[in-house]
Amino acid sequence: MTKDIVTKLNIHLSKPIESECSAVYLLAEIRKLIELEKPNLQLFALKMYCNWALHVNLDKSRTTLPFLSRIDNYVINRVAGYRGNNALSFTDEHELFLEFLYLDTFRKELQSFLEYYNINHEICIDDKLWFAFLEAYGGVIEDGTLTVNSVDDLIAVEKVIFMKGAPLPSEYHVPFTIQWEILLKDKRTLRAIVKAITGTKMFINHISLLPEK
Repeated sequence: MTKDIVTKLNIHLSKPIESECSAVYLLAEIRKLIELEKPNLQLFALKMYCNWALHVNLDKSRTTLPFLSRIDNYVINRVAGYRGNNALSFTDEHELFLEFLYLDTFRKELQSFLEYYNINHEICIDDKLWFAFLEAYGGVIEDGTLTVNSVDDLIAVEKVIFMKGAPLPSEYHVPFTIQWEILLKDKRTLRAIVKAITGTKMFINHISLLPEK
């Protein structure tokens, strides 16, 4: 069965992943292989994003907590009303926004996984292929939520919602703004809007704290 899945993935990845159904098929087959083989790799992000493609609302802490803990740490150290613990560096903050924009950890773990099984991994190396996949995947998880199943797992964050924002012109990597709505336990909402300009390593982010609803 493993050989069959690997063959299917190689065939599927021989062309760009540009539609929502292609993105779902890719991640469903990867999830099958992970469950079948249980490879000795760090795949927290890959598992979460695979599951998110198949279940629009994820609430299992074992799946979502590694990612949501990073957001929670950002909130308690950067948002007014919380007492930070100084456990957030500039690098941590920068990497979190790379995750918001490019799903960067997902990309790295997917590459490791595909290389492990000697599967075509150009999608993880070629920016154009990755951004096309992100556009398709964004449509799959749009308005989907990430939560935890224990209120004690996080200090500030209640849930996180992924949204496709306003359309963008061709000079941007992805043709829409990527928007994350971070709903806090105190009923405020932190909105993160990110976008990147094609041909540069620069990205733009805008963070706004919305009043209590």
